[in-house]
Amino acid sequence: MIPKTRPILAALRRARALASLVSSLMLGCLIGWMPRIRQRVPGAKSLHQARRVAVLVHWDPRSRVHDYVVNYAKCLQEAGFAVIFATSCKKLVHSEIARITPHVALTLFRVNRGYDFGAYNDAIAEIPNFQNLDCLLLVNDSVYGPLHDLRPVLARCDDSADVWGLTDSWDRAWHLQSYFLLFRANALRSQVFAQFWRKMIFCNGKEYAINQHEVGLSQKLIRAGLRVETVFSYARTREAYLKKINQSARKNAFISKRVAHHTKDGTPLNATHFYWDVLIKQFKYPFIKRDLLIDNSQRIENLFTWRNLVSTVSQYDISMIDRHLRGLVRNRAP
Repeated sequence: MIPKTRPILAALRRARALASLVSSLMLGCLIGWMPRIRQRVPGAKSLHQARRVAVLVHWDPRSRVHDYVVNYAKCLQEAGFAVIFATSCKKLVHSEIARITPHVALTLFRVNRGYDFGAYNDAIAEIPNFQNLDCLLLVNDSVYGPLHDLRPVLARCDDSADVWGLTDSWDRAWHLQSYFLLFRANALRSQVFAQFWRKMIFCNGKEYAINQHEVGLSQKLIRAGLRVETVFSYARTREAYLKKINQSARKNAFISKRVAHHTKDGTPLNATHFYWDVLIKQFKYPFIKRDLLIDNSQRIENLFTWRNLVSTVSQYDISMIDRHLRGLVRNRAP
């Protein structure tokens, strides 16, 4: 390639990306005014008297409700939540719906726009007595688990904060990771909460969704003066990993030089990937990320030990994970 053509090609790629984003934003604005719910299927529990509601977001390329998802819904129900199952699959066969129905209050079939936050938004609009809620939990199917009873973790999400996440990130700007967000009454009654969902654009641009929805929500909550906290903070997890580095050095045990370097120099890492074992073993973190096992895009060296570690600390049926992985993993052994 002639060197002078590289800036031109880079400019063309940026222009194409910008045009795609503008198009997605325009469509997202239009869809925001259109009906997005295809079908509503009542579940075993009523939403009308619920004081604690959980939204479980789901999507599967083969329109399946896998065992680990059914188990997650069941655990949420046992923890005292009325569960809204919000799926972006166009259609589920009756046998798949029947598997999830006993554990939820409502199943929503919705247009697949806006990623998880689009589904959260649509599900929130279905809560009949929203002002009566004590708490609202927003979760998705991007994790395997819970590896332990959720109730002790939920008990830590007390009135000392208005909004809780399981884990946080310093990438781009500090924010709660959006696979598990719990809002208490003070946040639910706030103006910033209502405005965020009302003004949200159902854009299918991934970078836009991360910046404006995941990072944007946490930053808006903080600026509004709400107390935002995390159960398994990045700072504590990083500190525990640094101790692990020192202990491994004394014992001549293996430690990833790459992860150690980035940990020491302050690079903001995804704790659920890079410190997955520390979270599970030392802090009893109740999940393992699905994309970590499916892709391992960061090439975490000790990930092959996940079955042994999970079996050591938990009674979770890891065969549910294996059954799901068999249909997705390509050219690698998880």
